[in-house]
Amino acid sequence: ENMVGLTFLMVGLASLTSYTDALPGFRIRFFYKELEPMQARWGKALGTALHLLGYTLPPLGFGLLFLLGIVDFH
Repeated sequence: ENMVGLTFLMVGLASLTSYTDALPGFRIRFFYKELEPMQARWGKALGTALHLLGYTLPPLGFGLLFLLGIVDFH
């Protein structure tokens, strides 16, 4: 469960690289390719907020739940 939690945390942190050009080699293309269409459809601010809510916060939340032992496989 710790490995699953760490994996979710890493995916969440890696999705944060969608918002910066500092680490383009570490960027996960799946998350990054969804950012621009969301910004084009709903505007820059709302598109960014929806992207953050959909692609960044859930992996971070699930990772913390697994690491804290709130969610397990049993």
